[in-house]
Amino acid sequence: MKNQNFGNPYNQEAPVLYSLVRFRPFAETEEFANVGVLACCPSLNFIDFKIVSPAANRVPLFFDRFDKARYRTIISEFKETLKDLVFKGLNLDGAGKRLLFQAFVHPREASITMSAYRVVMSDDPSNELSRLFEHYVRQNFDARLSAEKRVENDVKAIIKTTGRSFTTRTISEHGLSVAFPFVNVRDDEPYKIIKPMYLGQEKISEVYSHGDVWVGKIKRIRHRLPKQTLFAIDGNTHKDAINEISMELQSQDVIVQPYSVDNIRLFAIQ
Repeated sequence: MKNQNFGNPYNQEAPVLYSLVRFRPFAETEEFANVGVLACCPSLNFIDFKIVSPAANRVPLFFDRFDKARYRTIISEFKETLKDLVFKGLNLDGAGKRLLFQAFVHPREASITMSAYRVVMSDDPSNELSRLFEHYVRQNFDARLSAEKRVENDVKAIIKTTGRSFTTRTISEHGLSVAFPFVNVRDDEPYKIIKPMYLGQEKISEVYSHGDVWVGKIKRIRHRLPKQTLFAIDGNTHKDAINEISMELQSQDVIVQPYSVDNIRLFAIQ
């Protein structure tokens, strides 16, 4: 089955929506493994997916208590579900593909779940799908790109879809200068700030270390920040630590929300 994609003759970047396919056999533990990616680029009329082979052993080895034969059946059946989804999208225009994608990635209680969707800019959605699969499923990480930088790239793509103007800007107070990646300026003064913050580190000490650095920075420059300063928190490995850091940031009169496409878009356009 060939995905309907009319190409990108001008090599212009377009928003690619993507959601991770997650295998979560035990709802009680909330543990999951990424097993695939579903991507949609409405403006380039693209929707497609990649998913692990049912015979791959990495995930069954991680969830050694789960029956391997059952795992293979679940992956095979969900692969057919994704094929049906793409087939349905073949005769839809870009707007129809977007609606189909967004309806499919809604939260579900099952062994296979879909992550909240994100957005990345790309001039080649098929290649971007492969890159996302390599990164999130095969774990071929680009060591040069930190997790927080990847979130910043996603936020940049989301902001671009809003038509709002945000730029990098440094804010200084008491000899401390802090660079923010997304600042909306009015009358040469910061009006809105979006700071994506990754707190999904494996070790809880790393979560606290990164969070404490930013809490300290905000305490020292808080009087120079606009009322509309948003910290968009990505990560859920150590929820108690993330909640604690979030509360400390909120005590400095900044807005703290979970990172999501909808939260970023709404904040940018309001």
